[in-house]
Amino acid sequence: MKLFMISLGCSKNKVDSEMILGSLGKDLELVDDTAASTTQLITDFAFNSKLKLNQNIAENLFAGIVADSDRFLLSYTTPKTLDLASKLIS
Repeated sequence: MKLFMISLGCSKNKVDSEMILGSLGKDLELVDDTAASTTQLITDFAFNSKLKLNQNIAENLFAGIVADSDRFLLSYTTPKTLDLASKLIS
């Protein structure tokens, strides 16, 4: 399993951590060039994996999307960003 994280200024959003990488292996790479933020990428992964998110997790993911998109004002905010955010608060 392989997870990467790079900053929003880069062309791809990847989830990365050497600590995680060491414990998970090298078989998974989570990439979405269209994601507005790493938080969006994680949220999309959670919904697609049918993970159950409690209210605390959902609120924190929502806060991350809001912060990373500057309250949905930045140009890389997409309809998918808004859709995922709305699912987190519903």
